[in-house]
Amino acid sequence: MRVFTTALTVCAIAAALISLCTASDAQTDAESLRIEAETLTRDEWRERVNQAKLRAREFIALAKSGKLQRPDRSAEKVAEEASSTVMNDQSLQQGDIVSTNKGLLRFNGKPGSDPQPGDFTPLTLDALSARKK
Repeated sequence: MRVFTTALTVCAIAAALISLCTASDAQTDAESLRIEAETLTRDEWRERVNQAKLRAREFIALAKSGKLQRPDRSAEKVAEEASSTVMNDQSLQQGDIVSTNKGLLRFNGKPGSDPQPGDFTPLTLDALSARKK
C-alpha cells in the first residue's frame, strides 16, 4: 500500500510539473515527439522507454529516502509574491480593490499603466462601511 501511495505521489508531482508547460509549448513538444517517433526504430524506442523507467525508479528511490529536496517557501514568502503579482497587474482599473499581505488596497492609478506603490490607498473598515450606505 505504501509503494502504491508513493507511486501516486510521484505521478501527482509529475503531472504538476507537466502542467507548468504552456499550451503552445505542449503543442510544439507533441509535434516534435510525433515526428521523432516516426523516425525512431523499434529498438531506439524501447531504449528510450527503458531510460524513462530508470529515471522514474531513481526518482521514487529519492522520494522514499527522504533526500528529495522540496522548495522551502514560507507562508510569508508566498504572500509576498502574491501581493507583488497583484500590485503589478496592468489590468487593474481605477477603484479595483486588491488583497495583499499589507491588507486591502484600492487602486487609484491609470488603467493600463504600470502600477506604482503610490497608486494604492489602504482601505479601512470605516471606508468599507461607508460604501454600504
